Amino acid sequence: MREIFKKEFNNYFNSLTGYLAIGVFLFIAGYFLAVDNINGKSVSFSQTVSDFSILLFIVPPFLTAGIMADEKRIGMDRLYLSGSISTGKIIIAKFAAAFLPFLAGSAVLAFYPIILNAYGNVEMVRAYVALGAFVLSGAAFSAIGLFISTCFKNKWLAMFLSYAVSFFFYHIYSLTENVSADGKNGLVFIGLIILAFFTWVYFYSGNVLVSGVGLVAGGLTVAIVYLVKPDIYNGIISRIAFRLSVVERFYELEEGRFSLYSVCYIVSFTVLLLFLTVAKINRRRGGLQ
Repeated sequence: MREIFKKEFNNYFNSLTGYLAIGVFLFIAGYFLAVDNINGKSVSFSQTVSDFSILLFIVPPFLTAGIMADEKRIGMDRLYLSGSISTGKIIIAKFAAAFLPFLAGSAVLAFYPIILNAYGNVEMVRAYVALGAFVLSGAAFSAIGLFISTCFKNKWLAMFLSYAVSFFFYHIYSLTENVSADGKNGLVFIGLIILAFFTWVYFYSGNVLVSGVGLVAGGLTVAIVYLVKPDIYNGIISRIAFRLSVVERFYELEEGRFSLYSVCYIVSFTVLLLFLTVAKINRRRGGLQ
């Protein structure tokens, strides 16, 4: 596990990848510090964190895109997949290596509130809660990129899709705010979710009976609920998007409203993506044995 971590981490700094990622990270964060705090003559660091949160869908996909895809392309992943080390340890090591440059950039940002405090009264607790929420959210977006990287052999395709999916999760709530709250739209939306879920179950398990019965049962349940209480589907799209959004949980923390739910959701989201990554690798590992 340690050797995998060292190999992956060193790969970032044996090329320009690590330096470029940290450079872009600090440049964008520094830009917003200059605009919001220096030019704006403000000591509200939490607002600055909110503004440079765009880094969440810029840096992690860049760091994670090739971490599995390149190895799959050249077949190097077979070396450790056929070894004795567990898949979980492999994924944790790779995740830690990909997340560490993001964490290093965030560590530099930890000095910003101290510097700003010399020129005004910074709300230090709120500033570091916002920064902590930013780091947790960075872990979640890193997990998204790592999962997508396991699905493809082409690094550039993995990077493109990582950016697309990360952008979607970053804007998931704002994208649905203008969607009609009509119950029929909500019904169709829930129906599509059930269809997508049981389609995934079929392709993942290959079990036609389970996926077919689940799809029919889920569809009937949704239809019956709509007939009995149609109002429940009004505005359900934006409500689900709000609950699913990692960024909305980040905003709650950034605004100083510490929420254990928000922290647990971001951590659970990250763990779920890592679990799915391990499960996908285990399927491939089983095929090699």
